[in-house]
Amino acid sequence: MEEELELQEQLIIEEVEELKELDIYTEEGIDEYVDDDSISPTEQGFMKGYLGA
Repeated sequence: MEEELELQEQLIIEEVEELKELDIYTEEGIDEYVDDDSISPTEQGFMKGYLGA
């Protein structure tokens, strides 16, 4: 039972780390979303302008 909880905790930690890496409010996140076609180049420009403000 304890090992199962530790495994679940590790999976949650990994998921949180992955989400941090893809944060749309970072340049890396913005570029990743554009590469995945999740946002358009227009949205990319807007978001980078947001970061610069």
